Amino acid sequence: MSNWVLRAKILFYENKIYFDQTDSYYYFGGGVHCNYPVLIPLQEFWLSKIESNFNDSSFDWIALFYFLGLLVVSYGFLRKRISMFKSFVFVFFLLTMPLFFCHAYIPYADLPLTFFVFTAFVFFYDWLEKGKQKDLILFGIFSSASFMVKNDAAFFAIPALIIFIIAFFRLKRNWKDFFLLSALSFILIVPQLAIRFIYKQGIKNTDVDFYNFAFHPEVTKSFISSMIASFNWNIWWFLVPLLVIVNLKSIKKDSAMFYGWILAGLYFFELILMYFFTTEFRFVIDHVAFSRTLMPLISFTVLLTGLFFNDKLILKKKEESEM
Repeated sequence: MSNWVLRAKILFYENKIYFDQTDSYYYFGGGVHCNYPVLIPLQEFWLSKIESNFNDSSFDWIALFYFLGLLVVSYGFLRKRISMFKSFVFVFFLLTMPLFFCHAYIPYADLPLTFFVFTAFVFFYDWLEKGKQKDLILFGIFSSASFMVKNDAAFFAIPALIIFIIAFFRLKRNWKDFFLLSALSFILIVPQLAIRFIYKQGIKNTDVDFYNFAFHPEVTKSFISSMIASFNWNIWWFLVPLLVIVNLKSIKKDSAMFYGWILAGLYFFELILMYFFTTEFRFVIDHVAFSRTLMPLISFTVLLTGLFFNDKLILKKKEESEM
């Protein structure tokens, strides 16, 4: 957390960005991770400018804004598909998960990242269902903007791109959609990557070695422990596998739901690869980063499991069981 606040503090008091790499303390906003994306420090800097005072505790409002935004977007998505009561139940699940609630008042980047990729997921799902270009545009904007929050946005972008290409051909969508998303991604992401290249920032926040793969079975216990930890996720990871198994036939019959679950599965598979086969395994053992990395995945599964309770889907399953 101190790295994000430090960059905002340096921007506020120095009132400029240092591009001289010889001064590592001030370089590109300062801090030990100068390649951290800029959105969160900039928002903290802008808020301080508005208040004409640098107050760390004021940044809690930024976290709260993203938390409330996450709840509003999830309710809006669910309410279009299930009843008001059921929508509130699943929003309540999200609201009461301890780690989400904890991040609602601390200025980490994980909750803002979750908001951006979660909102991108919502519009992507709408595009899968209806094929409207406006949904694809908003999906492109939010997914591209997520790279301005945290590098972990790649965990969503890579499987989303894979699913988009597969769904595009299987659902026989308009070629305009393909070129539209390509253009949006180029316009919004390439400048960010260019800045990193020009100022030699790189893309890694830690000394992770992606080219030296080795299996680390010793993380299995910590991995499972973090997944099912009630102090982070309540009872959620106990419910999800059960609901997926019970509704497997419904998932296969609904293309949007099917691709949504595949995307969530690919996201989870990426985490397994990184935490079991790279030097990032240490962040599972000490329970530092892994639980926070799960936050976007949790939000996806809340929406997808909520769809199992669509009245039409329940009626259809009942009719099939009676045949």
